[in-house]
Formats: sequence, structure tokens, C-alpha cells
Amino acid sequence: MKTPIRVIIALFLLVALVSASIFTKPNPKSLIYYTQPNFKTNFSTFLSSLEERGHILTIINPLDDVSPLKNYDRLLFDNIFVFASSVHHAIQGFPKPSEFLDFVETGGSLFIAPTDGHLSPTFRDIALSYGIDYLPATSMMLNTIEPANAIVSLPMPKTKSEILGDVIDNTAPIQVTGLAMSILDNVTYIKKVLTGLSTMIVFDPGNPTIFENGPNISLLSAVQLKNNARMIFFSDISLLSNQFLSAPNTSNHVYLNAVCWVTHDCGYVRVKTFQHYMFDPVDLDGLAQTNRFINNFPQILSNKAKRENFLKINPATYKVGEHVHFDVVLERYNPYSKVWELTQSNDVVFEMKVLHPFIKFPLEPQSQVTLDAKKTSLLGQNIENVETRRQNSTQKDVEFNMPFQITMPDEMGVFRIFLSTKEAFNTVEGSGVSFFDMQESPLYLPVRPPKHDEWTRFLFVAYPYYLSMIIIMGAFFVLSVAFLYTK
Repeated sequence: MKTPIRVIIALFLLVALVSASIFTKPNPKSLIYYTQPNFKTNFSTFLSSLEERGHILTIINPLDDVSPLKNYDRLLFDNIFVFASSVHHAIQGFPKPSEFLDFVETGGSLFIAPTDGHLSPTFRDIALSYGIDYLPATSMMLNTIEPANAIVSLPMPKTKSEILGDVIDNTAPIQVTGLAMSILDNVTYIKKVLTGLSTMIVFDPGNPTIFENGPNISLLSAVQLKNNARMIFFSDISLLSNQFLSAPNTSNHVYLNAVCWVTHDCGYVRVKTFQHYMFDPVDLDGLAQTNRFINNFPQILSNKAKRENFLKINPATYKVGEHVHFDVVLERYNPYSKVWELTQSNDVVFEMKVLHPFIKFPLEPQSQVTLDAKKTSLLGQNIENVETRRQNSTQKDVEFNMPFQITMPDEMGVFRIFLSTKEAFNTVEGSGVSFFDMQESPLYLPVRPPKHDEWTRFLFVAYPYYLSMIIIMGAFFVLSVAFLYTK
């Protein structure tokens, strides 16, 4: 009797381990290239931030040691930090630009920054492959109002961004130095996180050449591909040194949040549940509609559906003109507690199409939850408040719903539902959360015409047909009478 009990216990533990692995991510592996003396001492704050989030670090001086990036088709690392940007692929064993590009296209994340204004052709080519042009090493960045300062102070961006964290109320300036960047036009997957002031120029001191000026100067650029691979391009590696991060009366500590973003520890969101219900509005005559969304679709309903009016849950088909309520619940990964927490995002786009988008509009989080969602930045978080965040994450899913209602279109067919953030990264409002869509488990909603017994018995819009029938019957009666009583 003991053997079956042991087997049952073993199976139970195995199921528990498998289910736990589904809701947690494995510890990420990060490779760091460096050439600076006393690197671990001068960048201890940066290294500690990675270790606190569970990263397994491999720190290599490429002049002394080498490490492959892939083993056949499997990545050996999740993230690569290049603190040795003056090293190039001519060194034996150091990866070539094509190997770094293949690493990113496979899904890995890459961090690149110049060292004391020097950047090898290897990394210049990598940046240029994604539309980012580092200006020449001879160039000099200058604020014409304070020409004597080599370190430029910038005001913090006013918009909320996952890359820098929640900095809306942060009034302390952020300091920057190093090589500026020029972004190629019309590149949709690049976000200029920090840009130059209107009084700034980048020029060559040896001649009167001006390379860039004003907001065209990029000092921190972020790239996110559709496979969720992320890249960060800094102006100089010294921005992550202990000296810069601990500078008084500054907001330089937000650079750590940019590191958190590039390693997918911040801003990594996925869809937890996506439900649809058919509902019956109480007052059809007073049903409000809005045209605030893209392409002014009148199908978007501004009224809120009451759950007691839900008729069907996830029905297989819908009829033309029926009212549908959608509930969307998102989860954000917390690397400190290693759990998925309920959250909301302003970057979600709902799309409904057959061959081309028929309905498309952005989703708006509930106002009462938005204030809590603004506190989800991992910047400055320590292990002590993990328990508080875990308790907050136990709130019911309904409190984090992003509900909306639509009326099924007057076009029959099988509509495919898309929920994505593919168009919000390069916009001003785009916060930089991870791209997600419903390609793995697509949702199809067939829309059929009404059956013969579902049509309204009398249609006022068809009064010409009713009138013509009455005229024909009246004319037939008059002609019949005239035919019978006249010769």
C-alpha cells in the first residue's frame, strides 16, 4: 500500500513543479564585456541591481577570455552588456557584428555604450543596422547657455515611460555626457528616450561643422523589435558608474531603470484573460455611442454593460447588430517576487478585422486603477516591499479589467480579434511595454445574418415598399370594381 501512496505524492509534486514553472520565469543569464580597471568596484551599484533581480552574471574581459553567444540554435545568454565598446571583432574569439545581430534577431537583448567617447566600427555598424548613427568621436556636445560644462543637465521627460520609470513628478535634472546619436527618419521601432535641448549643438571643434542640434540629438535610444528583443544605446558607459548614479540633486538613478527595461525585468506584460459576453442593454433608445476612436467607428459603445444583463458567455457566433462586452486582464512580471502581478497599460490596441481592420481603437484603463498602475515601476524597489506588492497582487481580476462594449458590424463573416501593443512604442504616449498579441491563441468571432424568425416584424425604414404594396392593392381593387361595373 505504501508504493501507490508514494507514486501519488511524487506525481502531485511533479504537477506542482510544472505549474509553478508556468507562472515564473527562469533566472536570466547576462554576459558583460568590460575593459575598465576596477570594473566591479566602480560599477558595483549596477551589478548589484542585476543580482537582486536574480540575474546570473558572466563577466568577461575580451582581451583575456572569450565566450560563444549560441550553442547551435540555443542562446547561452539572455542579455549582453558591452562595457568594452572600443574592442572590435578583429580580436580572436570576439563576436562579429553579424553574430550580435543574429543574437538580437533570435530574441536576445543588447546594451551598447561608448567608452570615453570611443566606439569601435563593430558596434557602430550594429547601431547603424537599426537606424542609429553614433556621431564621430571628434564631435563635441555643447549647451550654448552653459558652454563651460562638459556634462549637460537635462530636465526629466514629462511623459510616463517604462524605460525610465515613473518620472512624472520628478523635478531633479538628469546628467548626460559622451557621444550623441542621430536617428534615421521614419524608423518605427526606435524611441528617443532622452533628447537634446533646443540650445544644444553637436559640432566638430576642428572645423565649423555642426552634426546635429536641438531635439534631433538623441542621448538615450531604445529599440524594441516585434520578437520582443530589446536594445539600449547609451551616450557613454560612465552613466552607470557609481559616481554618476550617486550624484546629489540629480535623477541619474533612472539609468538603472533603463537597464531593468532592456533585460525584460520592467515593462514585460502579457494577456492573462480575454473574455467576451453577449449582453442586452436596458435602454436601447438611450444607448449612447461615441466617435472618439480611430476612424470614428460608431460601433463603439460608451455605456457600461451590467453583468446581470449578460445573456451568453463566450458564444460561438454572434448575430449582426448584437452587443458584445469584452473583459481584458493583463499581467506584469515582477522580477523581485518572481510572480505575475495584475496591471494595466495605456498601450493596448483592440482590432477586429476580416481582411482589413473593420474596428480599431485604443483601450482605456479604469480611472480608479490607473493611480495604482502608476506605482508599478521597479525603480528603487527593494526586497522589503516585495511582500506588500504580493498582497496588492491578490486583488480580484475584476478590479483590473479593461472593459469595453461594441455592436457587431453589419458585415457578415468570420472576424479575427487582435489585442496588441504593436503601434504604441514609437509614439509620444507609448510607454515601451513589451509587444504582445493573440497569435498563439487567436480568437475568431463568426458574425451571421439574422434567421428568418429573428427579423423585426415591421421595419419603418422599409416604408417605400409598404407604400408601394398598398398602392398596388388599392389600384387592383379600383380596377376590379371598374372592370365589373362598366362595359
